[in-house]
Amino acid sequence: MGESAQLGEAKLMRSNLGRLEQVNLRVIRSTEDGDFIPWFAEEDNLRSLGNPIGINLGLGAKEKSVGPFNTDILCKDTVDSTWVIIETQLERTDHTHLILRQVLYLAPKEVSKHTVDLTIS
Repeated sequence: MGESAQLGEAKLMRSNLGRLEQVNLRVIRSTEDGDFIPWFAEEDNLRSLGNPIGINLGLGAKEKSVGPFNTDILCKDTVDSTWVIIETQLERTDHTHLILRQVLYLAPKEVSKHTVDLTIS
């Protein structure tokens, strides 16, 4: 690669840089079901979750009945077609809640091997 091409590539990389800023999620997304879940279920946000954990997430449904509960977001792994459940929580949670929900979600045959629990407090 020539020097001018390298400089152009370096300039492009710099222009895509930004700064992370801590925000109070409760101010931006005040309710879980009305604000946070629809926002999180957007394609870009599912990609941001799926990339680091190695799953290509495609939206299946929001607030979908799975067994005796409604899951917040039901996705499908687009590589192997297994279901992925995303449970969000804007309040504090405990291990009992987390484990119980995951076990109950994974019990039905139509739900496969992945659950993701997002707790933000």
